[in-house]
Amino acid sequence: MMRKIYGWPLICFMSVVGMTTSLRAEKMAFPEEELARESVLPKFDVPNSVRNRNVVVEGRFELGGFLGKVTDEAVHSQDQMGFLGTYHINEVHGVNLSYGLMGTGVGDYAKTLNSEVNLDLSKTFGPKSVALVSYQLTAFYGKLSILKNLVVNTHIYGLAGVGSVMYDGLTALAFDFGLGQRFYLSKNFALRFDLKFVRYSGPNPIYRPSGRSQNQSKDDLRNGVLKIRDFESTTYMLTHLTGGLVFLF
Repeated sequence: MMRKIYGWPLICFMSVVGMTTSLRAEKMAFPEEELARESVLPKFDVPNSVRNRNVVVEGRFELGGFLGKVTDEAVHSQDQMGFLGTYHINEVHGVNLSYGLMGTGVGDYAKTLNSEVNLDLSKTFGPKSVALVSYQLTAFYGKLSILKNLVVNTHIYGLAGVGSVMYDGLTALAFDFGLGQRFYLSKNFALRFDLKFVRYSGPNPIYRPSGRSQNQSKDDLRNGVLKIRDFESTTYMLTHLTGGLVFLF
């Protein structure tokens, strides 16, 4: 009887060991497409990054006016005023046209030179107007919550294009690039601010031709006998900072 009692547990133990060994020997394999990935990206039929836009600009025109400064103009007036227009091909791409009239007269630096070294730069030639055609890329659309019940829609965009800087008797090819932002007061009106860098070649107002003394050059400037072709050409990279009101229709 004792041998029978101890025999059954031994048989059960050996059976369990044998089953475990056989299970370990089997190799489990699953298809890769059925295995969970480390990261899973959601799939959308239309991957729109912005929904429920308060201001829709696709296929619409934008017209307005602006005031500004050519902040690093050293000799002539820094003031600028003009008008602009934009056609929005879609919510991202657009074409911008701007035309600015430059102020008349000279700046503080030129007045200082006139008083200190008797060099009348008012007789030199400064730019009269600037016309630019730029590609406009709207990279960001957002909503700013200013007060509890006041939300301002805004666009941030980049600009790059070509145009011309006009003088009396001279038109210079210009290239521009920059950034801008619009703050919408309503669905049709917005405040627009642009920062452009305009590069072109124009006459150097500090006239010093070869073969003539400094006093002779001063006399030529003072008497106003010089033509724009008498001035040497130099390359400018000037900063145009403008702000204005535009209407979207």
